[in-house]
Formats: sequence, C-alpha cells, structure tokens
Amino acid sequence: MTEVSLQGRLQETPCHAQSAYDLSQSYLRTDHYQEAIELERSYKGNCGDNVVQLTWAAFEAAKSLRDTKLAESIVSDLIKRDPRDADYRAWRGMLYESKAEWQKAAEDFEQAIRLKPRLKDIPLNLVDAYRQLKEPCKALAAHSRFLSTYHELQKDRDFIAFNRSLQDQCRAQPEGKI
Repeated sequence: MTEVSLQGRLQETPCHAQSAYDLSQSYLRTDHYQEAIELERSYKGNCGDNVVQLTWAAFEAAKSLRDTKLAESIVSDLIKRDPRDADYRAWRGMLYESKAEWQKAAEDFEQAIRLKPRLKDIPLNLVDAYRQLKEPCKALAAHSRFLSTYHELQKDRDFIAFNRSLQDQCRAQPEGKI
C-alpha cells in the first residue's frame, strides 16, 4: 500500500493499531522520519494507547535524524515501561556509544547482559566502552565473560590474542586502578 492509502485507512479508523504500524513502517522505508515521530505522538495522544512498535519506529526515526536527545528520551521511556527488556538497554547503550558517553554506555551494556546473558554483540561493545574509559581490567573481565559464554570462541586465535592483550594491559595498570 502507498503512504496515501495508508494515511486514508488510518483517517477512517484513527485508532487502528495495525494501520498505524503499517504507516510508520512505510515512513521509515521512505525516509519520512519526522512523520514517523509525529505519527507515534499523535496516535498516543488521540488513542491513549502505547503501541510499542510505533515507539520503536519513532526511536529509529529519531536516530536516523541524528536527534540523539529525542532518541535517548524515547528509549529511556521504553526502559521505564519495560525495565526487564535487555534490548532497550542495549539500544540506549549503543546510542551513548555513538555520542562517546562511555560510562553511560558501559552501564547500559552491563545491565543488558545481566538481563540477557547470551547477547551476541553487546559484550564486545562493553569491552570497547571499558577500553575507551581506560579500564583494561574491566574490559578483560567483560571479554573473559564473553568467552566463557561462547565456548566456541575460546579456540579462535584472534579472540585469544585480544584476551592476552587485555591481560597485559590490565597487569600494567597502576595499583588501585583495577
């Protein structure tokens, strides 16, 4: 369906969640990011309903517009709504990472991993955040947890070499920095 027909369908039944979702996805596909954000706000205001998929679309739209303040606000609201969702913490951590807010990124990545220990990429984001914070011992601990979770990587030369490098960096830390 075209955006015009989706808009018409939503005008006929303004609180039809599927129509709103379809329109939000169309807006994202066609780079109409501001419209996706406005749709989520309008739907929430007019229908009194929080359709989480519309909020996801608004978050993606805000990121695409590089409106990190809005994206942070949206994902923080998602976390308040569902604090046990690891993905939301990971999303916000990646947002902080993109802004080089390494401490906040590390905190969200740690929480995401606590909530969902078998996350695949986020542990490596956490390692990088600790490296950026010049905390190689915390990076080593995070990397070691990652290797213990994914046993198949314990034989990967690159992962082993990286782990040894982190061990060396951790040992080189002055006393009290661990």
